[in-house]
Amino acid sequence: MPKSLLKLFGAVLALGCALPVGGAQAYPNAVVFSPSGEAKPLGDASVLTYIAYFGGSPLTWAGMNVGIMPTFAYGNTGLSFGGLEVGLDLISMAGLVPANKPVFNAKAQLLQESGMVPSVALGLADLAVSTLDTSLNATYAVATKTLSWGDLSLGRVTLGGGVALPGSPAAFRATKPFSAPSQAFVLGGYESPAWGPAYAAIDHIGGVSELGSTNLGLNFLVNSGTYLGLGLTMGNDRSAVPPDAAYVYLASAFSLLDKTGGR
Repeated sequence: MPKSLLKLFGAVLALGCALPVGGAQAYPNAVVFSPSGEAKPLGDASVLTYIAYFGGSPLTWAGMNVGIMPTFAYGNTGLSFGGLEVGLDLISMAGLVPANKPVFNAKAQLLQESGMVPSVALGLADLAVSTLDTSLNATYAVATKTLSWGDLSLGRVTLGGGVALPGSPAAFRATKPFSAPSQAFVLGGYESPAWGPAYAAIDHIGGVSELGSTNLGLNFLVNSGTYLGLGLTMGNDRSAVPPDAAYVYLASAFSLLDKTGGR
């Protein structure tokens, strides 16, 4: 591995390890890469820096998501709208066309989890702002449910699916249970209960695309709202050289309203 990449990994790890450890667990709004059924409420925000090494040039993925709508109840039904979040990411890697590509994401949480009702969301993922024919450009629906047995937490599970919008044939290719010319894909994952400040996650996004992969991660809560993650990404296109990558990321969530005096 190049020394420059080792230094970059070390800097991210050092930043995470320098932060004080918190006690409470709050899952982020994704499993690893697969979106969950939760969205950020008004004023909540998160920033992410992700670095993956595929054996050549490192891929970096940096972005920010912000909640732009408040939660509200659906009358006296006991059900609630969970919020609307929007985000902008920048993907960078030598050999990509373009080498630095901005992508847009959005997610509306139609239902907040309540009793037997899961969190349910609809969203847009990996929508290329500059060139629509270079990314997944997907719409999706997803549900997330917390699992428990009495007072014992069993983690949470996410299931859903989506459709890649028509674009470049090279941007998406269906994988099982679908086949060409279908543009559909499945997504889902599982997050374990917390073990102290850490929890594990696994997810899958179907199809051969920029996001199509199976991902394993170990995430550490380094302070309130901040996670350091380490893991392995296994690409769905096994003919790629190489198809897999090790990754590290740092993600932090915070409230914009607290910083501006809002409530």
